[in-house]
Amino acid sequence: MRPIVNLLLLVFVALPFHIRAEAREFKRSFGVYTGLSIPTKEFGESKTSVSLRQSEIGFADLGMSAGIKYLQGLGSRGFKWAFDGSVILNSFDDHGFGKVFISQHRSKLAHFEADKVDVHGDSWWVNFALLTGPWVEAQLSSDLAIYFSLLGGLYISRVPEASVAGYYGDDEVYIGNVIYSSETAKSFGMAMDFGLKYNLFTLGSRISYVKLNEVSTVSDANMFGAVSPETYMKRFPVLLIHIQLGFLYP
Repeated sequence: MRPIVNLLLLVFVALPFHIRAEAREFKRSFGVYTGLSIPTKEFGESKTSVSLRQSEIGFADLGMSAGIKYLQGLGSRGFKWAFDGSVILNSFDDHGFGKVFISQHRSKLAHFEADKVDVHGDSWWVNFALLTGPWVEAQLSSDLAIYFSLLGGLYISRVPEASVAGYYGDDEVYIGNVIYSSETAKSFGMAMDFGLKYNLFTLGSRISYVKLNEVSTVSDANMFGAVSPETYMKRFPVLLIHIQLGFLYP
């Protein structure tokens, strides 16, 4: 009888510790992060040998991103499920766009005797991302861990509008302008996170990619005597590298 009593006492003593340990495996974490957004490949290029109508170049410059994160434990110490929402801002390369415009329309500009072209980007590249996916974490020490996450979900993207104005002569006589405007696009995209977690702080990188669905682009070219706007479809590949600093609690 005594051994049974001792066993029951041992179970009752150990059970609360076991329950607390299991609860820790299912714990939730909340976080925020911010950092740099670096455009790569076609998204950040501005080659002068391309056609503004046919190319997929985004003329994106260095920008920033910020977001929030929710992690739900799934019963394993190092495995969680992530829900992530972020906004990504990248400025528009006015100078690069102007170089391509001049190269593409050199003969028309010469016909109008234009010796000056000004480009004004009316907005930035704006990408909203709503993502979800697995989060894997491995402890290197009591305070330090490495993490990796593969995410997928919806990107809502606003394409910048650019206005190109032409002038000629010392008095800068205005000869008209060309306006490029595009609609908002919604597409499925992916992201990959990896980095270090020290106590409550995270430092890492994200690679995000989305191929925007066909975006209707309108070119209103009154500089060249256009009677009506020209509309065509483009598919911008948005590839970004992010450097992120964040806070994750608990």
